[in-house]
Amino acid sequence: MDPARASTTPFTGGARNGVAVSSIAALAPNGTAIATSGGDARLTAIGNTQRQPLLSTLRDGSKVLDTVAMLSTQHTVRMTQSGPNGATRTTEEPFSDKSVWAVSPNGRFIAVVTQPDGGADHDVSLFRFDGSRVYSAPIPFPRVAITASDARAILNERYDVLLEQLGGKQAAVPARAEFARGVFMPRFRVPVSDVVIGDDGTVVLRGNDWSGKLVEYVWMTPRGVPTGTMTLARQQHLRVVRGNRFWSTVETDEGEIRIVPQDLVSAAAR
Repeated sequence: MDPARASTTPFTGGARNGVAVSSIAALAPNGTAIATSGGDARLTAIGNTQRQPLLSTLRDGSKVLDTVAMLSTQHTVRMTQSGPNGATRTTEEPFSDKSVWAVSPNGRFIAVVTQPDGGADHDVSLFRFDGSRVYSAPIPFPRVAITASDARAILNERYDVLLEQLGGKQAAVPARAEFARGVFMPRFRVPVSDVVIGDDGTVVLRGNDWSGKLVEYVWMTPRGVPTGTMTLARQQHLRVVRGNRFWSTVETDEGEIRIVPQDLVSAAAR
């Protein structure tokens, strides 16, 4: 592309025919945009909004063209009261069983993982940018029940991390017991924490990362067939996959974020 001829298009967002277009996720090959739909977080917090559409819009978001996929939004946020006046605010649920999704860098494919706690609709779906479905396949991770001791350990670790992030300011966070009572804790570990998708439709799923030092990734072909697993340190997050090469980020003990390029090699070739 000639830099002198390059141009930008403002993304306006806003409400269109009763649907709130909030932000762009990617540009599709035909020049349209894949955009997220907004909503009132308070309605989500009290359970009035369970599903939200992922939209195909004009490049500037001025017109909704179609619904590409539906995203489950249950247990995304909760309403809490804080401060001397009991002000109400919405807080993100750290253990939500909402959908996780991603768009390929070239905008051709969208991967959506649906994983409601205890529900039957557990699957990985791959869509083209026009909304047509390529496949739906079972999530390739087992469903693992959370015991009472598991829940306590997970909540205590998350509380300690929150306290550390706030510099140990105990007054800035609720008491440990209050924090535990207010957080949604599912009956089963949410199987997929994140999803990455390549330009060819390869899908890589990050397993549950609520505890432990390691996390498992599963690779799926563009046809939805699991082809292998890979284990990374829990603090390492895969971000981009291209063929047998992938890039991840990892946070050092000093708080520095590093980009790590690696090649995927089969166990038989080692």
